[in-house]
Amino acid sequence: MMGVGKSTIGKIVAKKQELKFIDTDLNIEKKMSMKIAEIFKEKGEGFFRIIEEKVVLESLEKNKCVIALGGGAFMKKTVRNKIFKNSISIWLDINLKTLNERMKRNKKRPLIYGTNSQI
Repeated sequence: MMGVGKSTIGKIVAKKQELKFIDTDLNIEKKMSMKIAEIFKEKGEGFFRIIEEKVVLESLEKNKCVIALGGGAFMKKTVRNKIFKNSISIWLDINLKTLNERMKRNKKRPLIYGTNSQI
C-alpha cells in the first residue's frame, strides 16, 4: 500500500543488515527520466505498470538486498510468484487516520490526485 513507509523502513533495515537498498519507484524514475506522477499523467497507469513490472522483476534478481516495491507492484502475478519463490516479503500496515494525514501532505501520489489516465 502506498504511504505506509516502505522506503523509510527499507533503508533502515538495509543499513542495519549491511545490505544494499533498492527503491523500485526511484529506479523507474531514473530509467524513464520522469517522476512517477509525470509518467501517470503523460503515459497512463497501464504504461507505468508495464515498466514497473520489468523494473521490479530485475530488482528481484539481485541477491542480499532490501527492496521497496511500489504500492501496486504486488498486484502482478509474475511479481508475486517471483517474491514467493526467492524472497522474504514483509508487509507494513498503518491505521487509516495516519495514512490519510500522510496523503494530504504528499502531492506525488498520482492515483490519489487524478493523474492516472489510461493509455
